Amino acid sequence: MRPLSWFLSAAAALLFAACGNVGPKIIPPFSSAAMGTAGGNIQAGSVVLVLPSGALMQPTIVSILPQPNPLPVDPQAPPVTFMPGFMCIGPIGTNLGVPAHVQFCYDPLTIPFGSTENDVVLLEWDANANFLRIINAAVKNTTLHCFDHITYGQLGHIGVGALSGLKRNFVFAANPGVPLKAAARAAAVPGFGLVLASSTGVDVPEPLPGTFGAKGYVASRDAAHVLWRAGDPLRLSIGGPALHSSSVATEAVSAVLPSGTSFFTFDPLYGFLTASRVFHARSRFDDDFLGDTLAEVGVTGTPGPSDLYFAASASGDLIDVRVSPDEKMVLLRYREFGEGTFDSLFVIDAVTGNEIGTFLPGVNNTSDVTPRWIPDSSGLYFVDSFPSKTVSAYQPDGTSLGVIYTLPSKSGEYIQDFVVAPSVDWGIQPTTPCAYIKGTNAVRAMSVVPGSIAIGNSSFFVRDLLGGGALASLDLGVPVGVNELIYHPNATKVIADLVDQSGNFGLRPALNGGSTESVHIFDATTALQLHVFVSTLENFDLARDSGELVVWFPSGGVDPNFPLPGLYDLAQNGDTLSTIDTQGITPTGPPRFLRSWRRTPGEFASNIR
Repeated sequence: MRPLSWFLSAAAALLFAACGNVGPKIIPPFSSAAMGTAGGNIQAGSVVLVLPSGALMQPTIVSILPQPNPLPVDPQAPPVTFMPGFMCIGPIGTNLGVPAHVQFCYDPLTIPFGSTENDVVLLEWDANANFLRIINAAVKNTTLHCFDHITYGQLGHIGVGALSGLKRNFVFAANPGVPLKAAARAAAVPGFGLVLASSTGVDVPEPLPGTFGAKGYVASRDAAHVLWRAGDPLRLSIGGPALHSSSVATEAVSAVLPSGTSFFTFDPLYGFLTASRVFHARSRFDDDFLGDTLAEVGVTGTPGPSDLYFAASASGDLIDVRVSPDEKMVLLRYREFGEGTFDSLFVIDAVTGNEIGTFLPGVNNTSDVTPRWIPDSSGLYFVDSFPSKTVSAYQPDGTSLGVIYTLPSKSGEYIQDFVVAPSVDWGIQPTTPCAYIKGTNAVRAMSVVPGSIAIGNSSFFVRDLLGGGALASLDLGVPVGVNELIYHPNATKVIADLVDQSGNFGLRPALNGGSTESVHIFDATTALQLHVFVSTLENFDLARDSGELVVWFPSGGVDPNFPLPGLYDLAQNGDTLSTIDTQGITPTGPPRFLRSWRRTPGEFASNIR
């Protein structure tokens, strides 16, 4: 008779084969437990998994085992160096009915040379795509050296890695005619206008040759190229600028579109479909078509320009382009002028240009916010007609997904703009966090100056769950318009570009001049306001990997917290503000991270992202 240890070893071997698919090899530590629909906890090595009730659809043997095999990473992700300790949570590919909480801890001593703890990211397996994704929604605790992902939605491989290869992590426009600390280098780079720099200010800024006069710049999704425009958009109608790209590695300049290529007049609309494909709006005046088409071209000009979507259902001016998170679809917003002005929405295939959905809901008038993609690309959501009490969603082909959020009942209140927390695991679930700005027509008392009372409206910042029950709000004190509302990649903060519409005082009434537009950072749990910047979102950028924020103040004195012009870094924690040393180079344009959250330059309201 074989001893019990033999049976345990054999069971472990079979368990390993089921989870990691690596054959009958026992590599402790491992753990396995039979769990039912009531949920439970399981831990092995550096991984803790907490499954709530309803996460499992049926009784399942859940296992956590070491994963020694190398695994592919999202091809659109920046370069990542794996760190030790990868694990496998199985059965791989099991979708959870309710979000779980997974914690993964790492040894800071294993961070690769040349990287810091700020570069460490959580990686989770996407069984549908068959690669690891960087999970920006995970919260990193640099004291415990652990990641917590509270919206974990699919069992699979998990581990950490360090972002590598980018010492200079953002680009900005500069004036080359000023004294430089790096004078010898600058002298060897004639005609530069763009500069690669480090948000830490440690590495010497690197001017990019051949970029003099560059405007409207944004980095490719793989951080390999910077796309930029040479020319004033006001001159587009009489010849237009050229569109170029500069290689980050070699500094070589490529002509992407020749001078005279037609953009949307006064508002050149272009950006990235993928890391290698650039889109742009092109005016067509054919016999059978009048309006803008969506065209594409390679990031270095090869393959050459071609129309991706034209002469189908849409006509008019193309005013907004939003690529789905999985880069397989594109939402287009057209504006037509005739007997009145109206907007139309279309979803097309990002590769073939074929229509997926036409004349979709979500823009009842031209002032409505463009619908946003659900984070898992399963559809789009939008604020319903004014006075909007609900938020609805639909699949890319227009099939309704119904109401996903309802404003708690209160007379005179309405939703102005609404955003869902980012997570590829969870699109629209009752437990998905959300945030919004709401307005009220209710009469309220407001103190304009000490000793005086005025009657008027107000707006509020609100956070909640789609299913409700976690409401927190902050009265902004005045009615505001919303230019943009975005979640931080780790879902701990919400950033809003707001415009004071009170007509009597600004959001920061103590400021000289009472600026009407400002950027606000709110806590995504408590709704407390963490920071206010008297600026616009155009002058900000957010790194989609590290969560770092950089802001440019063109002149001093506009915001008393920033008495001097220049670039400032707001670390991932949102609380540490520091001046970026550009070593004598004067910024003349906003910062753009090489791993920016943006796909477009963000010069204008219609292409802010």
